[in-house]
Amino acid sequence: MQFQLEPFSSNDLVESLGGEFTLHEGMIDVSYKVEGHLGEICWPAKRNPLARESGLWESTCLEFFLGLAGQTGYLEFNISPGGNWNCFSFSEERKDMKESSSLVLRELRSKKSTRAASLDARIAAGGLRGESLLIGIAAVIKYQSGLLYYALSHGKAADFHGRRHHLLVHRVDL
Repeated sequence: MQFQLEPFSSNDLVESLGGEFTLHEGMIDVSYKVEGHLGEICWPAKRNPLARESGLWESTCLEFFLGLAGQTGYLEFNISPGGNWNCFSFSEERKDMKESSSLVLRELRSKKSTRAASLDARIAAGGLRGESLLIGIAAVIKYQSGLLYYALSHGKAADFHGRRHHLLVHRVDL
């Protein structure tokens, strides 16, 4: 599925932020593309090895959330353009956060120019089974003066965990 993220607050740095999210054969392929005046944006250079790290949302971090429809539990996956990543499970919205091995980053390509930046990731998704998933896609973009928040949709606050802002996708079998 292709997606276009909306800013929580308007800015003159990012003109568009979108991409594609694909579920297939135990894998998730996700790509993000940011276009605009990106000279002020922090887009970390890729490092090896790809490593788990907490607190990625305090800088540029591309994220998605997965949960089975009709259940309260869900996963949060964070990716830095630098190659750091993490996966967390929650029993319900923002409750009982624990590091999870349900999703594991396997491959990452990332690049940035003055007008565009992109990230392509391949993630192992073993054990996710269900007829319907709720998927939330989001991004935090760090720039010189602060953070910008992007999601499929927003409420009164920039809250990526709110499942009312996630898309329902049917017949998923990873």
